[in-house]
Amino acid sequence: MALLDIDGLKTYYIIGDEEVKAVDGVSFRLEEGKSIGLAGESGCGKTTTVHSIMRILPPVGKIVAGHIYLEGRDIVSLSDREMNEVRWKQISIVFQAAQDALNPIVKVEDQIAEPLIAHLNYGAKEALWKARELLRLMGIDPSRGSDYPHQFSGGMKQRVCIAMALACDPKILIADEPTTALDVMVQAQILSLMKDLQKEYGLSMIYVSHDLSVLSEVCDNIAVMYASKICESAETAVLHKSPMHPYTKKLLKCVTTLERNPEEELETISGAPPLLINPPPGCRFQPRCEHALPICAKEDPVIIETQAGHFVACHLYS
Repeated sequence: MALLDIDGLKTYYIIGDEEVKAVDGVSFRLEEGKSIGLAGESGCGKTTTVHSIMRILPPVGKIVAGHIYLEGRDIVSLSDREMNEVRWKQISIVFQAAQDALNPIVKVEDQIAEPLIAHLNYGAKEALWKARELLRLMGIDPSRGSDYPHQFSGGMKQRVCIAMALACDPKILIADEPTTALDVMVQAQILSLMKDLQKEYGLSMIYVSHDLSVLSEVCDNIAVMYASKICESAETAVLHKSPMHPYTKKLLKCVTTLERNPEEELETISGAPPLLINPPPGCRFQPRCEHALPICAKEDPVIIETQAGHFVACHLYS
């Protein structure tokens, strides 16, 4: 049994009489001690997927179908009170923008201590001691715990957010583009830290990014999302070596590498993703696809397993 099993998840934003189909039938599994990356352009549903898992959707967001099984228990059906027992203790999240995730008028050690007090019933002194130890683990001098977020660099603030997420020793850590807005050197440090933490604590991870090169550094498997659906998923090495979906191939050709000829232009994907209020019939990538068949405009492709562990939703292979 997988540690986390997402089955047919549909999450819509209901605004007046309109439904934005932000996640529309997503399924994937996360095994214990493994990591999976969710890749794709902005607006494809990656963040909504992980917010659905955490059950932290805005008031207009609603899970309308599907299941989220955590160790066999469907957390979609849990009450808010029951879900509070799951968050931070079993699943925690590192948000995209550290400067927005931290309270500017609260000392960083108090922010790390808060989940310990709220979820594990730590006393104030014990929680502060654990918070300082977590700062040490993140490579930050514990004496800096009495400082405020504005006194930290972007990379240090992200380390504080990781410390908060790890405070209650969760089984699953979700990282929602944690290296956004960080320079290349700091990004490499954060990725190295997360790999070390996963290995040391046996964490299972869901890593969200639009950058496939970042995901290849930290993930065992990658699922590529397009317009609220998963179009391809496979082991990381397999996906890079033998991509099948036209969208995945295009994404990989957009990534620069040290081996690439500097005079060679990066490829682009023409057009734009569809509006999710009223997605086009058939394959949602069809209007931008160079290999589209007549059936692609009529029928939505079913995701199939082309070889062990490699899944693709494309009429070219059905």
